[in-house]
Amino acid sequence: MGEHGVRLVVSGGGTAGHVYPALAALDAWEQGGHPPPEVRWVGSRSGMERDIIAQRGLPFHAVASGPLRGASPLRTAGSILRLLVGLVQSIVLLARVRPEVVLTTGGYVSVPVAVAAWLLRRPVVVFLPDVVPGLAVRLQARVATRVAASFEDATAALPGDRTVVTGYPVRPALLEAEPSSARVALGLSEEDLPVLLLYGGSLGARTLNYGVAPVLPEILERCHFIHVSGQLDHAELERRTAGLPAELAARYHLHAFLGDRLVDAMAAADLCIARAGASTLAELPAVGLPAVVVPGPFSDQQANAEFLESRGAALVLSNEAAQAGALGGLVLQMLDDPEGRAAMAEASRALARPDAAERLNAEVRALARRR
Repeated sequence: MGEHGVRLVVSGGGTAGHVYPALAALDAWEQGGHPPPEVRWVGSRSGMERDIIAQRGLPFHAVASGPLRGASPLRTAGSILRLLVGLVQSIVLLARVRPEVVLTTGGYVSVPVAVAAWLLRRPVVVFLPDVVPGLAVRLQARVATRVAASFEDATAALPGDRTVVTGYPVRPALLEAEPSSARVALGLSEEDLPVLLLYGGSLGARTLNYGVAPVLPEILERCHFIHVSGQLDHAELERRTAGLPAELAARYHLHAFLGDRLVDAMAAADLCIARAGASTLAELPAVGLPAVVVPGPFSDQQANAEFLESRGAALVLSNEAAQAGALGGLVLQMLDDPEGRAAMAEASRALARPDAAERLNAEVRALARRR
């Protein structure tokens, strides 16, 4: 490491859960007087990570990639070809940048970057945000110098001699958020009312958006409802709820996105409806937020959801049951059970790892010092 800090390449993308933990770690990098790293981000050409990284002002490089899971043989062959192209692109990039260490956080775009680093004998830290490693992480674990797991439960499927448990880094603002201040920031009146948050992840979730629609008036009789719908369903939900009575409409807060204000929404909430993406595992505990989690049918979210439920921090509802109309009734049941929510909040808070960012950064810095 020079006086300007570590030369660091970070790669991850596809969903926000593969981007935000690395950004949270970078935000905490200078704790303890460490000089800021020289960071370059490697992502996909069309992934959402490009816009997120651009907003942070970090150099961004795109390489080719493609998914291998769940595709037809023809599409799989195309993905393999793109991954090979991405490998060549990654080798060229890393040979030019000469990073002291490479950090990958998941998504198929990080596979060629990790392999390129291994071929060039650059240390690789692979971060696993989920409870169960997906195919991309399993492939990278074969070449990783160190695998950083978010949870102890994940270690059984990882190389024991190279795996450490760091926790899942979350945004510092989430650790510092205060519920009453968050309610004021969001303009929520009626202090005696609980707050319900529905958040379908970075892409939204139609099953969640419409799963509560049949009982929306009953929900609004009980609480403020912050509904983060995603862009796809926003206009239709606006149309459907335009006729709410004025008193109930004042309690319904519909947003396509909340951006950084999602931190306030999570801090203010007393109950959350969410998918079971990796970020859910860390962000809900960071604010002690009980939840109804509906794992998506398209990913490895089932194990994440079961982890939270087994610790008493959430109730799990299947995607099929939510689509069949069970979501609204379960939410009403939890809104009518403040003692149950309080117990779940305590169990959720017990899972928090506020030092996760510094733990992950320490692993990265240790490998950089060994070069």
